[in-house]
Amino acid sequence: MSGLKINYHKSEFRYHRVKWENLSFPKDYEGLGIINTRVMNDALLLKWWWRLYNAGPDDPCCNLLKAKYLPHGSLATSRGLRGSQFWKGIHKAKHKLSWGAKMNVNNGKNTLFWDVVWAAEVPLRKLFPVVYDFCRYKTLTVSQCFVDGELYMDFARSFDNDNILEWENMCSMLQGVTLNEGQDQLGWSLERSNCYSTRSMYCFLTFRGVVNKRFQQLWRSKLPLKLKVFMWMALQGRLPSGMALKEKKNGRGIIDAAYVGYLKMLTTFFSLV
Repeated sequence: MSGLKINYHKSEFRYHRVKWENLSFPKDYEGLGIINTRVMNDALLLKWWWRLYNAGPDDPCCNLLKAKYLPHGSLATSRGLRGSQFWKGIHKAKHKLSWGAKMNVNNGKNTLFWDVVWAAEVPLRKLFPVVYDFCRYKTLTVSQCFVDGELYMDFARSFDNDNILEWENMCSMLQGVTLNEGQDQLGWSLERSNCYSTRSMYCFLTFRGVVNKRFQQLWRSKLPLKLKVFMWMALQGRLPSGMALKEKKNGRGIIDAAYVGYLKMLTTFFSLV
């Protein structure tokens, strides 16, 4: 593990063999599973949005934040330009919430019409891009777009014969939408329970695609941890060169028996997978 540590003393030279961003990826995606604190911080901040949207009257923290920062506004239109560092911080991570959130609309006051998943599996601006481009005000909430149960919007230009069909399709899809006096509720599609979890958000933010089966077998094996890290470095192509080993051994050029044993066990492991 000494090769993975960063030495801040300029008088001593160390080989920085692996990037920190590769170390912080999950083990199934060719990393060491070290927690990325920046990503984890965003996942924890996003949990506050879940609480603010779904908070009941018995939640004093959320009620205090709403009374201080949203006396006459809504969560959907809040931009966090003023306030404490905490309030500004949760607004910086707010856009990531849309990657797994789906709104259950009741009164429509806390749900953005275009940018939030609520009537379909994707935001409406993705389904109806022409109507979105023609719309004059793109930050309206659902409650502002429905007047007496009818869909109403202000457009910057008129529709032609080729684009009017998209508007008619959107009106047909939203024909059954009815608003009530209840509060909008935030759902979470990354969990079966439909409740937000920091773990699911962190896994989504660190997702790298296809799971590496070879690394899965490596970390599930009963080998010592030091040997697992050594083999992980071998799979990454980051083993020290012969010159580096000589310098590490103070010029003796002798590789100790433990290192030779590592190579033998590495060969055995690769022959089994």
